[in-house]
Amino acid sequence: MASNVIESVSLGLSRIDRPHWVIHRLIECGTLGQIFSDWNVGKSALAVDIACHVATGTAFCGRRVQKGPVLYIASEGSRGLIRRFKGWKQRYNKDLPTGIYRTLISARLPDPTTEQILQLSVEQIYAAEDQLPILVIIDTLAQTMVGDQNSTSDVDRFTALLRKLFPKTAVMLLHHVGHGEKTRSRGASSLPAACDWEFRLEEVRTASHEANVIKHVRLKNTKQRDEEQHKDLCFSLMRETLDFDEYGDQQTTVVAVPSPNIPTTKNGSRNWGTSARTMLALFDDLMEQEMNRHEEQDRNSAWADVTDHTWRAACLNAGISRDNFRKTKQRLIKAGEISNQDGRVIRIGVGQT
Repeated sequence: MASNVIESVSLGLSRIDRPHWVIHRLIECGTLGQIFSDWNVGKSALAVDIACHVATGTAFCGRRVQKGPVLYIASEGSRGLIRRFKGWKQRYNKDLPTGIYRTLISARLPDPTTEQILQLSVEQIYAAEDQLPILVIIDTLAQTMVGDQNSTSDVDRFTALLRKLFPKTAVMLLHHVGHGEKTRSRGASSLPAACDWEFRLEEVRTASHEANVIKHVRLKNTKQRDEEQHKDLCFSLMRETLDFDEYGDQQTTVVAVPSPNIPTTKNGSRNWGTSARTMLALFDDLMEQEMNRHEEQDRNSAWADVTDHTWRAACLNAGISRDNFRKTKQRLIKAGEISNQDGRVIRIGVGQT
């Protein structure tokens, strides 16, 4: 029988390593975590901000950062991502190092070909930077994971593979809130269980009307393994002008800027009935399909929208009567959950970022 399958706990006490932090007391090296939010709240803008702080070694919200290479796994050909990095460089007047990398292909996991490509990518980064990536950002889980997000076995297979591919790297998943429960991430409960840390990003309403501020958001620490949960971090999503097109119109992007002193009041939540919850969940599904389609076409995701006609058809197909749809939609509009403008349905509090 093998003799190296167990050991005395007391013998291991002298080998406890001190934690190494990507962002001090927030994100530890070699861990897996997620930032989740509703659609278009600002996950990608915040992830770009974190990537730039890590790659440049710049303190993040007053916290020390370990400088190192970053790999950003995004949907294929996302030009919007490059605009955000350029916006950060311009906003902070700080050159970005070569150590920020992004994928140029659509990554799907598990998949042997993708796994091999990512392994080669890590080797390429190590050869160029003399250091493994310290942070890998996956934008988003829905566009990367093969399988059913509601399946515990599929989610477990996905997270185990990420730990295998990036054993010494902090992996940040960008994910969406649940359909009916907005305070937790979408899909199987085994995902937050597998995470070492977790943050929920939510929009906050303020009385502020600063120029070029699109919205204010708050990052809530909802899980921190072996650490106390940290206080909320607030940011302003700022409009940054990059250039002008041939018609003289501004070409803009969004940059996340820390705003520790903004007065905030939490968006109210409401316990909707079955019809309203179903209609909102169907809307989320339709928006997700539109966002994925626009990403695949390499278009600005802010152009994605859901028409009233498409939403009504999906609701009727789900068994909601025309009269129920009409009345429930009016209640949602009156309560400020949605807006219906020129045949387009918009979720209030979910701005375009």
